[in-house]
Amino acid sequence: MSAPEGYLGTDAISLGDIISSPDVALKQMSYNFSQNWLQMAVAGFSVGFTTRMAKRLLRKQIANINRNVAKPLFGGDFKL
Repeated sequence: MSAPEGYLGTDAISLGDIISSPDVALKQMSYNFSQNWLQMAVAGFSVGFTTRMAKRLLRKQIANINRNVAKPLFGGDFKL
């Protein structure tokens, strides 16, 4: 599949492109999605997985910060 007309040779579009020419920008966004859907899915999974693992590994340190720093400064409503 070749790139849609209007943004030939570009990999990204700007907010100005979306506002000035939404029909061409939508074609470019759908093209970019079809070319990168697997990488986006892997990145989404890996970010969620590493966030959960980091929270588990850093549980004691986060609790210490919440107890000794965040609670005295911000009250009991704020947690990391």
